[in-house]
Amino acid sequence: DIAQDADFLREVLWKLRVCGEVRICWTCIGHTRAEMQGEATAAFLKKYGYSAEYILGGDVVVKAGKEVR
Repeated sequence: DIAQDADFLREVLWKLRVCGEVRICWTCIGHTRAEMQGEATAAFLKKYGYSAEYILGGDVVVKAGKEVR
């Protein structure tokens, strides 16, 4: 759960600052778990205003900068 993994979140945010975009890919054997993790990660990042797009299969693309509301 990304919400409980501060190191993972710090790494994602650092890579956003450096690269402008981060693609998170899950290497789970089961697609169901990867999809659940992808949906949860995108929802968590969106909750804090980041542009996070969930892609079918579990991958998440996060763009630098916060969404304009």
